[in-house]
Amino acid sequence: ALQPAELRRRTIVSGLAVLIARTSQAIVSLGAAIVLARLLMPDDFGVFAMVVPLGIIATGLSGRCFQTALLQCTTLTEDDLNTFFRFAVRMNLFIAASMLVAGVALSRFFGEPRVIGVAAMWAALVFLLSLTTFQEALLKRRLLFPRITLVQLLALVLGVAAAVTAARQGAGYWSLPIQLLVTEVTRAVGIFVLSDWRPRWVAHYAPNDVIELRRAWRALGGLNLAGWLNEQPDLLAVGRVGGATVLGYYDMARRWSWYPFEEPFLSLSDLAVSSLSKVQSDAARFTRVATRAVLATLTVSMPAIAFAAADTASLVKVLLGDQWLPAIPYMRLLCVVALFGSLARVTQWIHLSRGNAARLVRWSLFAQTPTVAVAALIGYRWGALGVATAMAIATSVLALPAVAYAVRGSPITFRVIIGVAARPLVTSVSAALIVAIVGAKLGGSPGASHLALTSIVFGTAFAAVWLALPGGVDSARSLMSAFREFRPPVARIDTTA
Repeated sequence: ALQPAELRRRTIVSGLAVLIARTSQAIVSLGAAIVLARLLMPDDFGVFAMVVPLGIIATGLSGRCFQTALLQCTTLTEDDLNTFFRFAVRMNLFIAASMLVAGVALSRFFGEPRVIGVAAMWAALVFLLSLTTFQEALLKRRLLFPRITLVQLLALVLGVAAAVTAARQGAGYWSLPIQLLVTEVTRAVGIFVLSDWRPRWVAHYAPNDVIELRRAWRALGGLNLAGWLNEQPDLLAVGRVGGATVLGYYDMARRWSWYPFEEPFLSLSDLAVSSLSKVQSDAARFTRVATRAVLATLTVSMPAIAFAAADTASLVKVLLGDQWLPAIPYMRLLCVVALFGSLARVTQWIHLSRGNAARLVRWSLFAQTPTVAVAALIGYRWGALGVATAMAIATSVLALPAVAYAVRGSPITFRVIIGVAARPLVTSVSAALIVAIVGAKLGGSPGASHLALTSIVFGTAFAAVWLALPGGVDSARSLMSAFREFRPPVARIDTTA
């Protein structure tokens, strides 16, 4: 075991490494998305988008869930590792085979034969990558994040370079699987070299010895599956009704509308859950930490989402190029989905910090997934635009019940959390409406100059509305305190526990 001083040092260095790496990866990923959007056609992105849902759930079950189960385990012997590894190999082989079969089924569902090749490549990759899952988890248990994040960043850069090169050489839709292949294989090789652990044969295979690890993996898998089900109905409906090209427009719009929320949400998640779990017995502190986390996240993400909805045409034209202009109506509607969906997503921290992942699964399976699925089916009658409209309505309807469900039984009240979220929501929507009105009066064609002007108008309107609302100055001070509190977790980890 690490001594307290060494544990603290590694924690601080790891926190800084994760912060730097996430920032660098976000910049590289954003640049890659912009470049590839200009080199490839919407049809190319659409084919890849048909397989992405399968890849996400397969990768989560075969990699992330096993890693999290290992990280949660307090005592781990060599025999436990090897026994659990053998279980993981069998399960991951089954997951990869299931993905291949599902790929064939999706190909027939969409009427798109190109899906089979991409699914087959990804299925093989899922199984191969799972062989280094345990090495990565053990490196994380030792808090060797600087080495891990360096490998991840290098792998991403090489993957992007390979994809851009392939796109320039006319590889078309295969450029995106090539990026995935190069990135993940490079990362796996790097992790394998860094780790000194190698699986070995267990003389006496005893599944009961790792029953808790297997139970943890199944619980985490259920949570991942529940969240995954919520995100698929609209993609299936759009791909079915519009084919690869329309799905390419829709998927690109969905990714860009959610991007302003996903980055801060993922960056703050570990710290928010950790902090809330430590103060859940103190109602006042729990409320203060929760409200500051929600305020900081939504104040960063909601204005960006609202601005994207207000001047979508300029944003798409400048960042993605003229060939993506048909994605504009989808992006406007999906920004509404992201705006209200972010409110529901951010309150998941309350569930997780209190160990209520099962309640989150129940909400997903019995409320969110059925509502989203019904909305997608209803919107299907009016094509892809009808699906996007139905999704916007369904997400808006679900937002408040999701928040009420999240806070039930917790120290924080529904009125408090809504009061905190209302300010960034109202301010962002108000600023977006002002931009829409000013933009209509100014006229002019969408472009870089129009985008620069509307961004200035939006920023000014946002600040003015924020301060004009009751308690504006006090809330601004609270926001500054929130950002200071929810900095990288380098000084907030309790190393004495």
